[in-house]
Amino acid sequence: MVVELAVSALVLGSILCLGKARALDRSAGVTRILPGASPAPGSAGTASPAPMAALAGFVSAHRRGLAQALGTLGGGLLGLQVAGPVGMAGGVAGGWLVPRALDRRRTGRREELLERQLAEAVETCALAVKSGLSIGQALEFAAAEAHPPMRGLMGELMAERTVGAPLDEALQRFGTSLGTDEGRLFVLILSIHHRSGGNLAAPLQEVASTIQHRTAVRRELRGLTAQGRISGAILGGLPIGFFLVLSATSRRDLAPIYRSPAGIAMLAVGFVLEALAYLWIRRLMKVHV
Repeated sequence: MVVELAVSALVLGSILCLGKARALDRSAGVTRILPGASPAPGSAGTASPAPMAALAGFVSAHRRGLAQALGTLGGGLLGLQVAGPVGMAGGVAGGWLVPRALDRRRTGRREELLERQLAEAVETCALAVKSGLSIGQALEFAAAEAHPPMRGLMGELMAERTVGAPLDEALQRFGTSLGTDEGRLFVLILSIHHRSGGNLAAPLQEVASTIQHRTAVRRELRGLTAQGRISGAILGGLPIGFFLVLSATSRRDLAPIYRSPAGIAMLAVGFVLEALAYLWIRRLMKVHV
């Protein structure tokens, strides 16, 4: 009976996580102008998409929510089988946190790639302006030379220009999409020179040099702090891994710990201290540039 109730609670929690993710996605949706974009499915004069395409679109739009729901369900069931109710609580927490950590790591890598590509795009714009092209032509040339994911962002900028959007507004949305100080600086310089004129190549070259220098400094800092970050991950994960191995191989010997209040409190305090130590080490190794 307890197992059935636990599984039902896990399924309900997974559904709630997915529903919350869908609500957040809807509230954070931004309409993007793309060349050749088709009207929304279900609108007048359009046919509904194929079932597989609709499923693929749903998975792509709610990937984080689905990962959290499946991770919560799978982690809770695994923890329930290994260590009972205490393990279920830990599995639910781990299954909910791991997808968030992976998504944050994926976002960080994308931001680093965008920063490097932004330096290349700024340098391309500077060379194009120096050769006599206008700001719009320089941006179009840089968009053609860019690689994903920067090509997609600059393609949206060019699409907005194609449909008649003012350059200042299109640049502001482009800077918001980048979400970095370097991107906002690039947009600010282009906006000022678009309104007042002047020598644009030299400021763009300075921005490109600044972005490249900051990227090099970040790489050097990550290399210098790599040993500390790896040590923190090992010291934080080794006790938890050892406890999981004992739970899988010696469940009968560890059963009294799960059933007594003192044992449950000891496990909870141990996990909390492990998490605080890991976060503290990561905090010490994190340097803002």
